[in-house]
Amino acid sequence: KDGQPLPTTLTELYKLIMQNFVSRAAHKSEAEESDHRALLQLGKLALRGLKQGRFVFDLEKEVQPVCGDEATRLGLLQEFQTSSVRGTRREVQFCHLTYQEYLAAYFVSHAADAVEEFGSCLSTVGVGEETGSFWRFVTGLLGPPRVSTLLECLKRAQQ
Repeated sequence: KDGQPLPTTLTELYKLIMQNFVSRAAHKSEAEESDHRALLQLGKLALRGLKQGRFVFDLEKEVQPVCGDEATRLGLLQEFQTSSVRGTRREVQFCHLTYQEYLAAYFVSHAADAVEEFGSCLSTVGVGEETGSFWRFVTGLLGPPRVSTLLECLKRAQQ
């Protein structure tokens, strides 16, 4: 688009995908800061889901209190209804697991106290094959200078 080079890493590709979701929704909200805040809120939800091994969230009880209407405005969540003897619930899930992993990483990489957040993620998300994309996104978003902090946390966790 507009002569820009194609992404060369997976993180750059997902960053571009998120920018496209945000720009597509921009006609409703022009404020870039609110879009960043919406991505952080979705990232917080995404990280909580990864920590708990959950991929489906109750829209009214879990998503709207954290994200407000921004949650569905960007188009990163799929909404559906489930019915049970207790009634009908509106639930959402991220359009794809990698979107959830990317947004969780986005939240972690923008955390005020990154070291504390890394430690929390190591103990709850863990390090393994099933969380590899999450950690790849974290390192890609952090960039070389801050990755050393993450590596120090990983070394301490292994001791």
